[in-house]
Amino acid sequence: MIKPLFIIGCILFLISVASILIFTLPAITSNFDLSTSYTANIGTTISGITSPIINVISIYFLYIAFTKQQEANDLQRNRNDVDLAFRILDDVNTELNNFAIKETDMRTNEVTMYHGTIALFRYCKPFYDHPDRYRLFTEQYESDVIISILMSYDIMVEKFKIAALPMDIPKQFFNSKLKVPLSYLVKVQIHEVDDMADQIRTFYNKWSDAPICQENLDPADQIWR
Repeated sequence: MIKPLFIIGCILFLISVASILIFTLPAITSNFDLSTSYTANIGTTISGITSPIINVISIYFLYIAFTKQQEANDLQRNRNDVDLAFRILDDVNTELNNFAIKETDMRTNEVTMYHGTIALFRYCKPFYDHPDRYRLFTEQYESDVIISILMSYDIMVEKFKIAALPMDIPKQFFNSKLKVPLSYLVKVQIHEVDDMADQIRTFYNKWSDAPICQENLDPADQIWR
């Protein structure tokens, strides 16, 4: 690439030098004598006509170059937004998969570790089955981890919107990995007024196709209330 540019530069330099030498040589005939007032007027007229045209052409090419550069910048910016959105999606998925609980079989003393959505389900469901234990939820480390996952999910959705990506992926993530476990928490928290309950309830109802509130709560879910 450098060699062709060097050759073109040398050719243009030689043409420039040759032009100076040619135009400073004595004219062959009077018609080619550029020092007369007649030829000077012709040159001035031609210059006056072509100068605006050249300026317009130059402005046009500058506009084209600027537009192409702007398109390239927009494309790169969108590509960066897309990469960031999917990177945060991976982070949310990793954060969820790192959520783990340990259960011990009381008969065999066998310890089983659960991760991800299964762990979230097995952690949330007992609070629904035993609502009197809900106060323990607000005091446990796992509740802070759940809130962190929900906040990360919200950030990921915003990045998908900025990148103009379809919302099917975040929606599928919520429906397949968060909806069922969180629904048990929302049902058991339905009458709670603490900040954590409000945050989880707001998150669930914002992304769920079937929000849960006191008015539409299934009668079976109100037996223990």
